[in-house]
Amino acid sequence: MTPATLATLGKIGVWLLVAGGIGILVEMVLMAVWGVALGRYRRALQWLRHPLVLALLGSYRRRMAAR
Repeated sequence: MTPATLATLGKIGVWLLVAGGIGILVEMVLMAVWGVALGRYRRALQWLRHPLVLALLGSYRRRMAAR
């Protein structure tokens, strides 16, 4: 590989790292907004107590316990 190719790969790697960090920050902001919305609206809390949602969460919990 030529030095120019290595430099290009290094720049791509840095930008991928930056893009990944921005993606994580966006997810954290969305999670915080969703958490606040759940805390304020009783309707959302009722939705989380729906039998299908409870079954889905139980399924995820069993899958994680089986690992």
